[in-house]
Amino acid sequence: MEVWRYGVEVVSIQPGPLRSKLREKNRHSEDAYLNSDYDQMASKFSRIIRAPQKNALPAETIAELIHNIIRMNKPRLSYIVTKNRWVNILVTKYLPDRLADYLIYRKLNR
Repeated sequence: MEVWRYGVEVVSIQPGPLRSKLREKNRHSEDAYLNSDYDQMASKFSRIIRAPQKNALPAETIAELIHNIIRMNKPRLSYIVTKNRWVNILVTKYLPDRLADYLIYRKLNR
């Protein structure tokens, strides 16, 4: 809304897991949290990121979507792009924020 006055339309693209080198870049990032209150959470998060993800999409999927959006007359304001799209929609739209945050916290701190 902030840029409508300038004729700029914004589309939010929210990708899920993508096949990329991100996992390798973060390989030792949890080392910064060793022996801290965040040690367990950082380690778990790092394992989740590095784990092979059967639901990861190729980056070309997002590139193709962007290409299609640019060519549309009236694109939607928001796109969730993931194989588990309905789970993300359920969590972000229908669960209270505190409950969604708690569920993510529990997943990272088991």
